[in-house]
Amino acid sequence: MAAARPTIFAGHSHNNPIAEAAAGITVAPEDGRAIAAAVQRLAAMSIDERWNMGLRARQYIEEHHDFAGLACRLEQVLQSALASSEEVQNGAPSIDANCNATLKGKNAHPQ
Repeated sequence: MAAARPTIFAGHSHNNPIAEAAAGITVAPEDGRAIAAAVQRLAAMSIDERWNMGLRARQYIEEHHDFAGLACRLEQVLQSALASSEEVQNGAPSIDANCNATLKGKNAHPQ
């Protein structure tokens, strides 16, 4: 996805970033015919359609998986895990003072 190319995702998972981003085609795992059909579908698409799929993939990665946003989300999870600690209750400063602004600006996934 980071390479900005349309993707064929052959798998079952609780999340499917390819479908969420409209960045390719999802098929059942271990289904060679479905994978071959997906390759043919991609090949039959116009260059613009494939280009746009790739751009949506790259945009999805930038919005949901950049390191600053991931670090902020990790910090929030760790702080919530320590919610009973005195430091968190007293509002100890964030490791990254810009964390909230980073998360708001990146449209990070809700936790």
